[in-house]
Amino acid sequence: MGIITPDNRNLEYCGRIDFTDACRPLFIWAGSYVRMRFTGTSVSVRLQNTHDLWSNRMGYVLDGIEGEILLFDGEKDSSGMLRDNEGVWMDEERDYLIADDLDPDQAHELLLFKRQDSCHYVSFLGFDVEDGDIRERAQESDNRLKIEVYGDSVSNGEVSEVVGYEGKADPENHNARYNNVRHSYAWKLADRLDARLQDVSQGGIALLDNTGYFHPSGLVGVLSTWDKLKYNPRPEMPEQSTWDFERFTPDIVIVAIGQNDNAQGDYMAEDYNGGKADNWRSNYYSLIKNIRGRYPAAHIIMITTVLIHDKAWDDSITAVYERLKGEGDDRVHRFLFTGNGAVTPGHIRDSEAEVMAAELEEYICEEVLNQSM
Repeated sequence: MGIITPDNRNLEYCGRIDFTDACRPLFIWAGSYVRMRFTGTSVSVRLQNTHDLWSNRMGYVLDGIEGEILLFDGEKDSSGMLRDNEGVWMDEERDYLIADDLDPDQAHELLLFKRQDSCHYVSFLGFDVEDGDIRERAQESDNRLKIEVYGDSVSNGEVSEVVGYEGKADPENHNARYNNVRHSYAWKLADRLDARLQDVSQGGIALLDNTGYFHPSGLVGVLSTWDKLKYNPRPEMPEQSTWDFERFTPDIVIVAIGQNDNAQGDYMAEDYNGGKADNWRSNYYSLIKNIRGRYPAAHIIMITTVLIHDKAWDDSITAVYERLKGEGDDRVHRFLFTGNGAVTPGHIRDSEAEVMAAELEEYICEEVLNQSM
């Protein structure tokens, strides 16, 4: 067939993707994906990368086998030009071979996904299939359970691929090469529940502006990004824009915030009843209420993770949960993992994320899905 353009009706998309130009959808948030079934002897994809930070990679799964596409190795772009590892620039359009020597009589399934967060944006310009064609999309995929996750680096799989660092700090100078949302607890949970996932997570982010670690050009919090499509605050990146909530209505929302909020001082641990702590709880309450306003029927699960943090943050989240329950919201939930806040000083590795996903799946099946959806 040749080129399969991005506006082909048999492509399945999920995530906060910018479709302003239907023939050049822009992948922004980690976990955004496009899926197709096809026949053919080879398949490649055309992409254009806009770099901000670190090394950049896209991910794919072809017939159950995962691979990656290197867009920028931290030194040279796709043309071999030396680039600034912490600079904004747009790469040339380029074709990337995913596989050749495929069985032309077999139907193949390909999932192309954004592995990383706003350290880069990627324009998807289509697939190229040799000696074959795209298959009709199964419409029932749109009726699957839908999960949305608001979180930080743990929820989008930062440094999740590194082997041998379970329970340890991150390896030095990893330059994001091990970042992969597919190895996060969020993606693993969605797989376990056969759900569609919209991951609204950003590494380093905290609840409030001027706290946390995101972004080097000016700290931005979840309260400023939760309703955004484009959200990178650097002036050289595409202008920020608002997300259309009509495009995705989740059955379950997971809010996993409270890990990076101590970056400028652990005020929650030092003075739980102080003004800063009260302000954080008030704003966290506002975030949950804002999400509830968008999704009146959704179940909202409030969590942190097994990455080490002071228990006072969890106590604050529990206090907000109890306030919401007291106001009559019977679709808010509070969940704590085994070893919550105490398992590792580094990011969550694949095996640790697997345990988290299994525990969260059990809770959802027993305590959430038994309620009317």
